[in-house]
Amino acid sequence: MNEAEFRALVSGAKRGVGAALLRAGLRGLSFGYLAGISVRNRLFDWGLKSVHNAEVPVVSVGNITTGGTGKTPMVAFLVNWFREQGVTPAILSRGYRAVDGGANDEKLVLDQLCPGVLHLQDPDRVASAQKAVKEYQGQVLVLDDGFQHRRLGRSLDLV
Repeated sequence: MNEAEFRALVSGAKRGVGAALLRAGLRGLSFGYLAGISVRNRLFDWGLKSVHNAEVPVVSVGNITTGGTGKTPMVAFLVNWFREQGVTPAILSRGYRAVDGGANDEKLVLDQLCPGVLHLQDPDRVASAQKAVKEYQGQVLVLDDGFQHRRLGRSLDLV
């Protein structure tokens, strides 16, 4: 099943008994996912999972939905604004769908919109934050799609 077929299935555009059964199964799985995420978030809330604070401010640009909500253009705006203020920004992102350590499509877009700005892609945002500050002297870190990421402490959430 490709992405377009999946979207048609979950949106309800695809009709029929098979599609309805698949949607019901996905809905059941979503409750398990919700339970897991809720437990994880409570562990952070209660201090049982550690939040690592960077040495510099961290601005997270995120959302609870996927794709097409304007996160990447907002990251570009912020990064360019910080540069205009004389502050050295760095972009941190997970690198979702990057192939063999290469750049994903969001990094390619941000490289064009923010030439010369450090953009580290790593699922371990704590490690990339430390690297951005210590090795590249980043003065503010901008998390691209970082709303659900709880391990790295944030100074500001833009949702």
